[in-house]
Amino acid sequence: MNHVLYHFKRTSTTKTALGKAKVYEKLTRWEKLFLLSSLISFAAVLGLTIQRLAVLPTSSSNFTFSLVLLLNILFCLYYAFNGVFREREFELYAFIAAAVIVLFYVIIEFIVHPKQRNGYKIARLAVICVLAPVDIGLCWKSAQEFGWLEFNIVGATEALQMAYRTVCRFSALLNFDLQLQFSLIILIVSNFTQLSTLEKVVIGLGIGISVIMFIVGQLAVQTESVYMVAIFAVLSVCEPGYIVYKFVKIIIFLSYGVVPAGGSALILDISIFVVGTFALIVRTALIIVMNQAYRNFNKGLKNKSFGCCTVDSSLAPTKNRH
Repeated sequence: MNHVLYHFKRTSTTKTALGKAKVYEKLTRWEKLFLLSSLISFAAVLGLTIQRLAVLPTSSSNFTFSLVLLLNILFCLYYAFNGVFREREFELYAFIAAAVIVLFYVIIEFIVHPKQRNGYKIARLAVICVLAPVDIGLCWKSAQEFGWLEFNIVGATEALQMAYRTVCRFSALLNFDLQLQFSLIILIVSNFTQLSTLEKVVIGLGIGISVIMFIVGQLAVQTESVYMVAIFAVLSVCEPGYIVYKFVKIIIFLSYGVVPAGGSALILDISIFVVGTFALIVRTALIIVMNQAYRNFNKGLKNKSFGCCTVDSSLAPTKNRH
């Protein structure tokens, strides 16, 4: 009997570079439908966006916004597959947020530029408006049924389950934070020739800091390293400082008429304000959740979550823990 249970556990999950994940056969009907729907919809929009980028001049605002759209589509696909196979509930919520961003961008861009409407934009609008709501509904349904893999990893101890969910929440916020940082960088460097030398250096350093902070954040919660938490805390204040500086600079330029009160330049500045505001909110939430994760260090989660799991998965619930 023990041999059968052990075989079931081994064949129901697999070890990946990111951690333990479910095998495809273990996915529920809703999860399979969600993955299929999101793959079809975002792959279609991705193909249309790449085709559009190939013909747009790199200096146009449409090229910039298409790059931002491309980035968000890639993150959506990552959230969908990583969230389902690793039962990362909060990554599916990040998928919903990213899908809403893509949906709003496509609709607003179609409305704001009536003279630039063409077959490509109509096709993109039709695909995303029809399939995105379906994706979001299936995503929400899939997230509500999670719980099996969490039990398989940390067991039935409520304290460990809460600690594990905190780490999952932190990981999802860290991914979403990186997504917003890169989106903001694309918007800012679209006017690269108009940036001062100091700003160019700051942005160059900012890209490196963003990647380092992402890696340090992931390693900090996995290894429960206090030193890495300290490094993460120091790096986490860099981007907010630059965003506030950029906000002040744009307000001053608009006040003195340096930026025209219309056209692509104004739309770009508004986009920087919107993305920057979301980035500040997410960064604040990220720091708060990191503090919560830090408080759970040395309580046994590291060995359970990232070490060898010995929990009998045959006893795990198949429905959501809530």
